[in-house]
Amino acid sequence: VGSKEFVRTLAHHRMTPFHRSFGFLGLAASSAVLLLLLLCLGWCEVAVAVRRTVVLNKYNMEQHLKNKPYFVKFFAPWCSHCQKLAPIWDQLAEEVHRERLDFSVGEVDCDKYREICEDYHVEGYPTLILAVDGDRYVYDEEREATALKKWAVATLKRHRQKVMARAYDDAKRADKQRREAAAKETAQLGAAKTFYEASIRALTVYLHVLLAVVLIVVGMSLWIVVSEIIEHRKNAAWYSEIKVRPAGTSLSPPPTADDARLPTTAGPANVPVTTISSSTQQSDSHATGGVVRERGH
Repeated sequence: VGSKEFVRTLAHHRMTPFHRSFGFLGLAASSAVLLLLLLCLGWCEVAVAVRRTVVLNKYNMEQHLKNKPYFVKFFAPWCSHCQKLAPIWDQLAEEVHRERLDFSVGEVDCDKYREICEDYHVEGYPTLILAVDGDRYVYDEEREATALKKWAVATLKRHRQKVMARAYDDAKRADKQRREAAAKETAQLGAAKTFYEASIRALTVYLHVLLAVVLIVVGMSLWIVVSEIIEHRKNAAWYSEIKVRPAGTSLSPPPTADDARLPTTAGPANVPVTTISSSTQQSDSHATGGVVRERGH
């Protein structure tokens, strides 16, 4: 009796909506209806789990594949192999969702969307393709949910390793190109610097040679001018000595043996030569009738 009272109280207080709705059927009938409702809820949950498989078409496929990797089944409704694979594919979708793996499960009806299947080069049914980052990997092994999931996870891992290796190679290649460009630029700058330094050295040598030539030319010119001035002054002094020399004195030799020396009358070495002055020549010319005579030995 206590158990019946407990069940009645529980049904009255904890399950009031069901008790009120089916109270006229009695406790047994209400419990039966509740059990049916629970079974319906369980079936609905299973039905929802089946629809974890994403139905892809020409309107949403590109957007879905852009967001994450997809393991896609290309099938035809009339294909017997596709019909056998359908529950396994739904089980795979449920496991992937439950384990929160980093890919999704989808399907494409090739009878409705033939252009998609042609784009993926589907030639038989079913065709299973893992699409990730524009790359496509075709599955052709055992068609069991566990094998499908294991293959998809391993393929994604290899793909990511390949992507990382490709990114590393690209970065390494870019770094090599950058270093080669920097080395080339450095070589160009070094060549320009070397050419500049060589040009400066050559210009310095040229200027030194030019300065030496200029100094030599200027020095020679000054030496010639000074020599001419000194020679001219010596000649001028000698001519002045001739004009003011007293009679009976000997004439000093000229400063240079050139045409500026005045003619003299040669005689014996021990006989002095007497030079007649202009006044004496004039008086003698008057006395002798214009003929000047020299007195000598």
